[in-house]
Amino acid sequence: MAVYDIFEIKSERAIMLIDYRLEAKSLVSEVKSVLELAIAEAKAQNLSITVRQRGSSILLWKVLKNVRIDDKVYEFIFSIPNRAKPKSSAPTVGHLLLAFTSLKQVKEHLTKVASDIRSRTLELEQVDYIKELHHCYAIAEAYLKASRRTKRSNDEHFQEYCSLCWRLVYKYKRLNFGDEEYSNHYCKYHHPKKNDAIYHKDRRKVLSAAKKRNTSEDLMKLNIIQAPTTPRSKSARILYSLTSTFAESYRKGLGEFTQVDGLYEVKDAKELIKIASLHYPTAYDQIKDINLNNEDNWVCFFKQVIGKLDPSGFDEESWADTEELSVSTCISIDQIPAVEWHMLLNIFHRYQSYMNIQEIPQPRGPKKGVVAKNETLRNKISVLAARLHESGERINASSIAREVGVSPQRVNKIVKELGLR
Repeated sequence: MAVYDIFEIKSERAIMLIDYRLEAKSLVSEVKSVLELAIAEAKAQNLSITVRQRGSSILLWKVLKNVRIDDKVYEFIFSIPNRAKPKSSAPTVGHLLLAFTSLKQVKEHLTKVASDIRSRTLELEQVDYIKELHHCYAIAEAYLKASRRTKRSNDEHFQEYCSLCWRLVYKYKRLNFGDEEYSNHYCKYHHPKKNDAIYHKDRRKVLSAAKKRNTSEDLMKLNIIQAPTTPRSKSARILYSLTSTFAESYRKGLGEFTQVDGLYEVKDAKELIKIASLHYPTAYDQIKDINLNNEDNWVCFFKQVIGKLDPSGFDEESWADTEELSVSTCISIDQIPAVEWHMLLNIFHRYQSYMNIQEIPQPRGPKKGVVAKNETLRNKISVLAARLHESGERINASSIAREVGVSPQRVNKIVKELGLR
């Protein structure tokens, strides 16, 4: 007897003892529950959840191995031809994933199962159960992406910052799977799809500042950024690096800390502010009025700092989305550990760099001497102006302009340049 024969009408009475709608709802709820626990564990251990083993990652199939699938549905799934290698194990969401080796394969097979002609032998509620099982793997895929650790850049960032400033990138609503646009490279303020004009304006300022500095390294980066074949992600990463070069590296600030036996001690917030005053004066001007109370904790102090640097609140919103600050609530501001003051020094550094770029003049129009002067026009205006002067008439820019075919403003400017007034 074929496996799927168990679903023939003769078994209808036994089948209907199971409420598959309730079972499907319970299945989805349990999958979400175990995934949320796994996300919390991954975050606590600074790990990612993966389908295949990558270093010390948490395996997805193990997360889902105790979420049971209805026995009869599980048998029917394997009755449809497939490439999976079923293990002699319990019918669970995790073991089904393990058999198919990838989320893509298991989802494709479940889609096939639900639409296969043999599924007509199933009750409608059982087919819906299979569709909900498919949905469970879609949910797992979303949680999988949400668990991915933030990649640290080469200068050891605690978080990833905007390519154009010091704010966090706008991507940290980890479990928000809506349609809202997030970015891997830009903050909410500089988001190309949310603030297009601001994004392009500040991007031009960085590129212009690099052109003026005109070092070989700057020119190399500019060529890569502006090359049409450069991927956007690579361009953004190089732009990130370029932005950071207009102020002293935060490592300079690290040199101000005293070391004991080659190791940095915990530090006081007052020391951080002092270092900002020495190396990052613009940042210091914003934070110098912060009241330091030893009863305050690190989070309170940090929120005051980012609030002063970005009064718009964009950065504070992004930091709140990360939930990174919640783990540091018990840290006193006179006992700040190394990872925290490294992070804040880097924020001061990027803020200073951003402000230095903003202060570089951005003249519009062609540079003086770049556009050749129209000597023929100047000679005509000179002759006409001389005639008026010789006849005792006042130089009339409008009449000269009509005769030579340019605007009166242009005539006035050339007359002044020629010293005829």
